[in-house]
Amino acid sequence: MRRMVPRAVLGTAVVALLGLAACGDSGGETLTKDEFVKRASAICERAEQRTDDIAEELPEPSGTGALTGEQLQDSVTKVAPIVDSTFSELAELEAPADLAERFDKLVADGKAASARLKEAAKSPSSLEAFLGENDDLFGDLDQGFDDLGLTQCGSNE
Repeated sequence: MRRMVPRAVLGTAVVALLGLAACGDSGGETLTKDEFVKRASAICERAEQRTDDIAEELPEPSGTGALTGEQLQDSVTKVAPIVDSTFSELAELEAPADLAERFDKLVADGKAASARLKEAAKSPSSLEAFLGENDDLFGDLDQGFDDLGLTQCGSNE
């Protein structure tokens, strides 16, 4: 019998990816906090628009309320490049000095989390296991972006 991934787990993973992907180039200049927030938010908003299209294409779960491992793998595979490009764009921003260290760490942590997720997505079974163990993979990142005033890149609230 094929193990099914609960839609809530998929939802958490995809929403986290979508939110983070939803997170400009500063041209190497250090930005004011307002300009930094504006540019980072624009990066995240563009990515969110792209990932919304993917989310709309998600298949309806079976009668069990879960997606198969293959459906989950397909979804993560489609979203991962958007997440990667978003973190690359964010990394190009020059955060104000008082935010730079925390912001740079969030971007590095996001890239690492995305890499772990992509590695797990190489097979449906490894992805299901990974998500079962890491159901809040991007939660700390969401909170960190929120703390910096980048809610468009974090919880999106």
